[in-house]
Amino acid sequence: MIKKLAYRQRRQMWVCICLLSFMVILFSGLELMWGNTFYSPWEVIQALVHQDNFAVVQLRLPRVLVGILCGFAFGIAGHSFQTMFRNPLASPDIMGVSSGAASFAVFGLLVLHKSGIVISILSVMGALFTSFLIYRFANNTDSKLTKMILVGLGMQAFLQALISYMILKAAPNDLSNAMRWLSGSLNHSSMDEVLRLLPIVVLIGGILMWIQPHVQILKLSKEMAIPLGVNVKRIQMLVFVCAVILAAVAASTTGPIASVAFLSGPIAQKISRQNQNSLPIAGLVGSLIVLLADCISQNVLPIRYPVGVITGVLGAPYLIYTLLRLNKKGGRG
Repeated sequence: MIKKLAYRQRRQMWVCICLLSFMVILFSGLELMWGNTFYSPWEVIQALVHQDNFAVVQLRLPRVLVGILCGFAFGIAGHSFQTMFRNPLASPDIMGVSSGAASFAVFGLLVLHKSGIVISILSVMGALFTSFLIYRFANNTDSKLTKMILVGLGMQAFLQALISYMILKAAPNDLSNAMRWLSGSLNHSSMDEVLRLLPIVVLIGGILMWIQPHVQILKLSKEMAIPLGVNVKRIQMLVFVCAVILAAVAASTTGPIASVAFLSGPIAQKISRQNQNSLPIAGLVGSLIVLLADCISQNVLPIRYPVGVITGVLGAPYLIYTLLRLNKKGGRG
């Protein structure tokens, strides 16, 4: 009976992965074909084989690949946070990690007048530093995970205020790059960014998938995890650090694309029917959200908005729904 259940869950997981992978490939193809100039599927294939079409190879392909990798990274990071903290609000973009990356990046853009790889390094440093502060402030409490969420929400508010102050004090000529980065954008994506992202996403994502069985045991109960040989503190620290690195590296490339990390986990849990191996599904959902939002922003709407604007609009209703649901549960308790 247990073997049958395990087999059914594995089969269900692979069906979800295959369907989501097909949809990612489908929307990637649409992104490569659709734009100011429409190219047929055959023309896109010829361009990719012969590398002779500037629009497809140099502009659209890096945009698609960066969107897939960053969406995958945000999706896995968000789902890891939500699983470890056992709270749907526990997401890098809500707990202040993305705001930490944004505050350091805006400081580099508006105050230090830097760009390129320097901004990427600063944003990763900002996310890691903010995460360290959140962990330290909550480390000496009995309910550390709950405290970390509350501290993260406080850090989010403080950092958003700091970003607003820097924007108000900045020279008008410097604002365009900062606002583009803050809104989360795939513009100016390049193959160099793809090559920087790919090994990090594969390595850190692989580590998170490898320890996922321990995380699932920890999700059920800390008291149950210890007798089963799970080192609770080590697993929590490893998940936290890996998820922060993934979110930081993705945000350093595109800016903090709103709501992708927040939405991917719950959607993955729904379509996988609470399957324990839903982490890769969350990553694919994140990629799909970014590609879908980019298709809408670039080709459907009359004005081309940054992709983060569309994902933010998609995530806002779910955030309100989540807050109302948690409030009802609290009222019943």
